[in-house]
Amino acid sequence: MKTRDRILHCSLALFNEEGEPNVTTLHIATELDISPGNLYYHFKGKDSIIAELFADFEQELLELQITQAPLDSPLLNMWAYLQFSFETMARYLFLFRDVADLLTRFPALQRRFNAILAKQRQSLRVLCEALDNESELQASDADIASLVEHMTMTMTFWLNYQRICAKKMDHFQPDLADCAYQVVSLLVPYLADDSKDDVKALAQGYL
Repeated sequence: MKTRDRILHCSLALFNEEGEPNVTTLHIATELDISPGNLYYHFKGKDSIIAELFADFEQELLELQITQAPLDSPLLNMWAYLQFSFETMARYLFLFRDVADLLTRFPALQRRFNAILAKQRQSLRVLCEALDNESELQASDADIASLVEHMTMTMTFWLNYQRICAKKMDHFQPDLADCAYQVVSLLVPYLADDSKDDVKALAQGYL
């Protein structure tokens, strides 16, 4: 693995484990057993490392977004979308430990983060409308708009909520199936009875 890639890989691991504010370039260089000068040869500083990691996260997450309604099994497609999204988000867990603080300190990322949220809202709306078209969801346009907003909010903050509730925050392991279930469960009051049973079956299979 090239030194630049090793720096990114190590930085991501340290940021996720210890929290990005608690990690310095000296920590990263020491962990890699390289000189600070070698690190600065590849990156101007920690800001540059964060920017590149965010760009990787951004690309991975945007590739998952849905612009067209699935042809079948909308509930399973919703679950799969959430599972893959949370898997990506968990790989970049440091971004969600205190996202508001991070974006305050790195304002150049705020617009891009909001663009990601907009894409997630669009994907969730497409999936909700697919459920509605199959008569699995019984909700008005206003209900769907509210659902999409709450689902997006839950996606953004649930990993950090899990971490706060963990017995040992420093050794937190995300429960991705629970993350997906918490978002899907927001749909339950609006689902047809058969689809409610499907959600219960999904929960039993994954939780």
